[in-house]
Amino acid sequence: MSEAGIRLRPAGPADSRLLWELRNEDSVRRASFHPKAIPIEEHERWFARKMGDARFRAFVAVDPAGKDVGYVRFDLDGEEAEISVAIDKGERGKGYGLAAIRAGSERMLAEGPARRVIALVRRDNPASLAAFERAGYRAAGGKSLQGVEGIVLVFGDGG
Repeated sequence: MSEAGIRLRPAGPADSRLLWELRNEDSVRRASFHPKAIPIEEHERWFARKMGDARFRAFVAVDPAGKDVGYVRFDLDGEEAEISVAIDKGERGKGYGLAAIRAGSERMLAEGPARRVIALVRRDNPASLAAFERAGYRAAGGKSLQGVEGIVLVFGDGG
């Protein structure tokens, strides 16, 4: 359990719809560099492909009562893992995002081969920036994606 009382469990095929619903929630899309809604059929094809990819890890954040409250996922590229996180809109403000970021990032470094985790956060998203910084990430420059300015944050060595 983390400091917010959540635990992470590996996501499986049955979690496809949960991740889709979380990813397509309005405020999550607005905070994303890819804000377009994703049709369920497209997501299911993507998720099935990703579940078979050794460079992909996804975890569901579960609260103390056993309720799924969000996800944290990683795309591995050599010794780097890029993080993506979403918390159910009704569960925000409870520290679950911070806890999922920290627990997931620590797990990625402990399990390897990642030596650092990279987050790309929109510059106009101060809540996410603060959560990543409180989770131990350090700012490592800027990056524009899809014409949107972001901040690169790093957890682990090499940052």
